[in-house]
Amino acid sequence: MNKTIFSFLIVLLLSVSLCAQGGKEAPAQAGSQSSDVDGDGIPFNAEQLIGTNPYQADTDGDSISDSEDKNPLDSGMSPSENSTTPLPVQITDVRVEDNFKAADHLEISLKNTGTTALELDACFITITDKKTGATEKYFVDMHAFSVKPRTKETLHFDNGTASGHFPGNNNGLYRTAADGLIFSVTLQSTGFKPFQLEVEKAPGTAEVAD
Repeated sequence: MNKTIFSFLIVLLLSVSLCAQGGKEAPAQAGSQSSDVDGDGIPFNAEQLIGTNPYQADTDGDSISDSEDKNPLDSGMSPSENSTTPLPVQITDVRVEDNFKAADHLEISLKNTGTTALELDACFITITDKKTGATEKYFVDMHAFSVKPRTKETLHFDNGTASGHFPGNNNGLYRTAADGLIFSVTLQSTGFKPFQLEVEKAPGTAEVAD
């Protein structure tokens, strides 16, 4: 059974349950198990079951809502920039666990080593299970996030709304794979060669806040 059909079955079962209780749905708080925080038609608890992001209606970033996407964990997208000019960044830290005073997520700390502001257009993330080889592929639109010259910034893929925070799916392999993961990340900026980096997550599933 594919993920889309499974999602609709979950929604159907929920609707039947509500009708049996008189047809009224109790108001749900954001993040509660029965709520639909991202408005994609899939309840929070069902998103956990199918591995999609309950805080993003389009988990993989391919512009198709999770409820309509036949493969919501594979964007099928890759960098489009073909410049050979090196991206002027220095990576100072990359981690997917042991985040400081925060729930674990992909976090990239970098410095713009150039003399002009650097605009990051997109990030491509591939997560691979080290044992099974299963993969998930995400496209994150960074909306020309600007890094001032000679300045350090930390990118958080944690669904936060503040500057420097972007969508990040902690369900899927991140939540369920126990054999260790490889995160292959590509940063794209117009006019520069796509910048690639890699970080591994130790065996064990997603952790709570440190």
